[in-house]
Amino acid sequence: MSLDEYIGALKKYKGFLGDIVCHKTIPSKGAAYALNDPGFKNNLGPLLKFLGIKKLYRHQETAIALIEKGIHTVIATPTASGKSLIYNLPVMDRLMEDPAACALYLFPLKAWPGTSSTRSNIC
Repeated sequence: MSLDEYIGALKKYKGFLGDIVCHKTIPSKGAAYALNDPGFKNNLGPLLKFLGIKKLYRHQETAIALIEKGIHTVIATPTASGKSLIYNLPVMDRLMEDPAACALYLFPLKAWPGTSSTRSNIC
């Protein structure tokens, strides 16, 4: 079953009747890679290579730069966009410098205030 067939089946499913108020396909874009290497104090290159990561994305570069400056940063991006690296790489860098360092991780259940499982007419 193709993705289009699967979406079509979901739209016809009687359990969702009236819940799907808009469906839009957004064309894909090419990746926007970071222009610079993050300014980590330690060489995290072997870790990135082990993870199969050749380049960071531009949004990762921007967020990591803010974190490295000590600016509290909130990241809300789609699944599989590299959020985990954004917050873990600076922590790994700091731990390599000071093994006694610590970090506080907060994971909200919803990224945006007002989002819920109720339907929305935004499209």
